Amino acid sequence: MDYKLIKGGVVERGYRARRTMRRKEAKELLEEASNLFGEIGTGLVEEARLDDETRIYLIDGSPVMARKRDNLIPLLTSPAIDRLPSIYVDMGAVPHICKGADVMIPGIVEVEKDFGAGSLVAVRDIRHRKALSIGRALLPSGEMRKGGKGRAVENLHHVGDRIWKTLHS
Repeated sequence: MDYKLIKGGVVERGYRARRTMRRKEAKELLEEASNLFGEIGTGLVEEARLDDETRIYLIDGSPVMARKRDNLIPLLTSPAIDRLPSIYVDMGAVPHICKGADVMIPGIVEVEKDFGAGSLVAVRDIRHRKALSIGRALLPSGEMRKGGKGRAVENLHHVGDRIWKTLHS
């Protein structure tokens, strides 16, 4: 049976398994997270397995980050997302990004902060400035600002994906 965690520690359908992490594992995870996207917080760290490739990590019962295919990423609802560099896309790109498409250079309107290829970035819509996805930059910020053609950001977690639906159903 699949299980799903809702805030406060109640388990329902959605997650396969949930466990409290050992102190050493939790410490290593929090150090990795702070190196990637800043201080995440401390407390009881739990791991919930969504499927074979996806783990969701909770701190004191609140979902904060996930590991998807070896990529540790903050969740769209995590405060850590505000510390990531942001890429703003035009409204025409929004429905495609919310369906899992990678961000293409022509859809980028604004790039906030400097970053290199391989960095985690928050993808936001230009009108409401809300986070639509978390992705890995395929190009440095300078090349994105220049414009052109091609993929700019690999989409790792987006509004409407399995992680989002599990946490918001």
